[in-house]
Amino acid sequence: MYPLETATPALTSSYGQLVLQSWHDMIAATRRWFRRNRTNFAIGAGVLGAGYLAGQYALGKLSEARQRMSDERIGKEK
Repeated sequence: MYPLETATPALTSSYGQLVLQSWHDMIAATRRWFRRNRTNFAIGAGVLGAGYLAGQYALGKLSEARQRMSDERIGKEK
């Protein structure tokens, strides 16, 4: 999909998996992976944020309705 940008040559294990030679290479590979997937992370964060806000709005409206019903019931009892 994307060419690997390696400063040092990487090794390949007998299973064909990429074996990184150093800690720096692993961090660099992780950064590249996050860069390639940043749009997906942004969309996911947006969806989670919108879901959270919608949930908080719904819980607030439910709380208001409960309070209103309680106030009406107390008013009828008097």
